[in-house]
Amino acid sequence: MQFQGFSPIFSSVLLFLLLGCILLLTWWSYSYLKSVPPVKKWGLIFLRGSAFFVLILLLFNPFLEFTEVEIHQPEIAVYLDDSKSMSVTRGDYRGWESYKEIIESFEFEQFSEVASISFYRFDDVVEPLEEEAGPVPELDLEGGVTHLDEVFRHIRDQSGQARATILLSDGIITRGRDPVYHARELPGPVFTVPVGDTSRTRDVAVTEVITNETGYTHTRQPVDVTVRQNGFSGETVTALLLMDGEETDSQQISFSTDPSSHTVSFDLMFEETGLHNYEIRIPPLEDEETSANNHFPFSVDVLDDQTRILHIAFEIHPDVRAVRTLLQTDQSLDVETKTWLGDRFVEGSLNESENPDYDLIILHGHPPENLSSIESLISEFPVLQFSTPGVRPENLEVAVIPLEISNPGWMRDLQIRVNPQQENHPILEFDPINFSRVPQLQTREGTYQKPVTANVLLYATIGGSETEVPVLLAEETGNLRHALVNAFGWFKFTQSQTENTRRFVRTLITNLVAWTHTSPDRRNLQISPVHRVFQETEPVRFRASLTNESGEREPDAVIEVVIMHENDTENIYTMRNRGEGNYDLSAGRLVSGNYRYQTRARKDGRTIDEYEGEFSVSESTVEFVNTERNDPLLRQLAEVTGGQFLDTPSSGSLQRELAERNLLNPVEERRTLYRYLFENLTWFILVLLLLSGEWLLRRSLALP
Repeated sequence: MQFQGFSPIFSSVLLFLLLGCILLLTWWSYSYLKSVPPVKKWGLIFLRGSAFFVLILLLFNPFLEFTEVEIHQPEIAVYLDDSKSMSVTRGDYRGWESYKEIIESFEFEQFSEVASISFYRFDDVVEPLEEEAGPVPELDLEGGVTHLDEVFRHIRDQSGQARATILLSDGIITRGRDPVYHARELPGPVFTVPVGDTSRTRDVAVTEVITNETGYTHTRQPVDVTVRQNGFSGETVTALLLMDGEETDSQQISFSTDPSSHTVSFDLMFEETGLHNYEIRIPPLEDEETSANNHFPFSVDVLDDQTRILHIAFEIHPDVRAVRTLLQTDQSLDVETKTWLGDRFVEGSLNESENPDYDLIILHGHPPENLSSIESLISEFPVLQFSTPGVRPENLEVAVIPLEISNPGWMRDLQIRVNPQQENHPILEFDPINFSRVPQLQTREGTYQKPVTANVLLYATIGGSETEVPVLLAEETGNLRHALVNAFGWFKFTQSQTENTRRFVRTLITNLVAWTHTSPDRRNLQISPVHRVFQETEPVRFRASLTNESGEREPDAVIEVVIMHENDTENIYTMRNRGEGNYDLSAGRLVSGNYRYQTRARKDGRTIDEYEGEFSVSESTVEFVNTERNDPLLRQLAEVTGGQFLDTPSSGSLQRELAERNLLNPVEERRTLYRYLFENLTWFILVLLLLSGEWLLRRSLALP
């Protein structure tokens, strides 16, 4: 028993002194009774003293400390690769049949006598398997990707519950980073079991198809196809282009050496709008181990005509070339360029354009005052304007989105930061990126005042301090959209050695062009999928914004989304409310095919708006591009965790190894429990009985 005390301020010694004083007071209160028999006198003293003793004892806040010891079996975690590559038949490996034999060889049901076995399946995510699945869990081998790094993060997050981990996989990574990094952090060993075949087999694979997911009618769009082969040197194959299952074109590919990689190109010609499904297919060859990777499906969302852009540069700067290069590589854009030399345009005057009906005007720099012809273009068409070093503070006051600058300073280096209140804006729909690791831009430091109609999407961080200097602004005025980029130095992004940085600037410029040239949609409900064409390995996501009938942001509505597959199956979802009228939805991964979606926004029983659209999901063949087992990676994962690479799996060898490492010893778990005496009602009943006994004894002696 231990004493906690009733207050940390008072010492327990004071409680003992109090107990002594109470006992002396009890004796003194009955010491004057001379004619009372000693037995009754000491009985009164005992009864009162005992009651006070119990109360003082409870005031000490005593508690009992118990230690419970539980003995249970150690846990062994088994992770099973459930991706499509495990189903491929090649060499001596016969897909699920061989996979099942390897699992059976461990005789996991015998482990139940000495250990507790937990099964997990993984592809893109890790999921536990049902305990009643039996000694050999059934796997469907339909996972679209293999994310080994997610497995090791899952093991780490289990906080070492398992004494040891057994990983069965072919070691072929198709998503995520190198798992060795997280493997070094694990508290227990991982025993890797190779599944698959390592022999180089005769195989042809369509590894990559590159084309825009958006096309335009009456326009040719190139498709670049990469084909890899091994074992077919000297042979020729035919690559077929199929549209909706029908052959539309073909290319001959001759294999000269083993192994080899080849690139062929097709041209797509679109006549009708809508989603079109295509496929690159190579007929199976004789003695080819697998034909699962001989095809590659993809889809193109065909829109009406191209986007006509007039790009005008009023200053010579590397940003001009960088932006023009990005635009001209997009087949959906028809870009006309004009470069001002101070007195004329290099490519001819604006009035010489054959078709002045533009969808978007892009300005680099600020037009001179003597160029009046530009004013009508700015007032008639959507405008995207980029700042350049020569833009002065007074130029920004008459920019496409006017900015008033007080206390203008020098040009300063800056890092970008996203305005959290605008993070759902379509222009900011890009992959996450660490802005502290990208090249710096430049802008003029000062105190900026923007129009109330404009939204700031990106702010500047200067010298490590967050500022209110706007970097990117967007606004809608009437039926036109305008955007202003108040920084320069974007060419450094396009020249970066990091793919993430180059992809970021490409996506940002593409989003800027797409959003600015699109006429504002005055529907209350604005909703669209993040992409028009998804891969079946990625979740289908939607973004939406809602305004009520008064034109105000509606934050309290319910938006239902009905997604219908082409085979007439449908699922109903409710979008998540992100606040301030913004909503989003992740419908998870869907099977390949064409989909229609219907949305309805409701509040208080009334329908605010409805909308319908379509998207498609393409089948992924990434799991079949490489099916050669990666033994070096599996061996390294075992070594860095202190485990073992089990190239000849068997139950006996595994049990001996685990036993030698004391990993099958019973786990002793100690738990300390505390029980406070004041929580027991018995003590209070005892005090009442003692005081009642004292009262009855006093009555018998006729004491007041």
